[in-house]
Amino acid sequence: MKFNITLAENTNKVSHPEIIDSLGRIIALQKPKISDNLNFLQILGAELSRNQAYVELASIVLLIKAIAGVPVIINSVTDIAATIEMLELADDAFQKIWQAAIDNFLNQEEKLNLIQMNATQNHILSH
Repeated sequence: MKFNITLAENTNKVSHPEIIDSLGRIIALQKPKISDNLNFLQILGAELSRNQAYVELASIVLLIKAIAGVPVIINSVTDIAATIEMLELADDAFQKIWQAAIDNFLNQEEKLNLIQMNATQNHILSH
């Protein structure tokens, strides 16, 4: 049996949006691949990977391609902590990164789900 496979050109090129934090640093972002997520969990190890709060907070590093032109390479928990410390120097970095990720990396359905989830959480917290 013979198969003919034609590869179409990918017209949805991955973009790397950038934000500028309050310190004037340009932070280049990237959409994490599945392999990035798996590597991240492997770096965290079994114990930290089960800590949902830690995973959620630390996962911001997966979105960072570079800070002020310096590539961000994550090979250890120490690298994760150092990257977060670099982001903490600016009071607006986290908010701008998450907003840019939502705007650039989520499709419309994912955005609606996120809005609905936040509305539910806000309702629960207000009662």
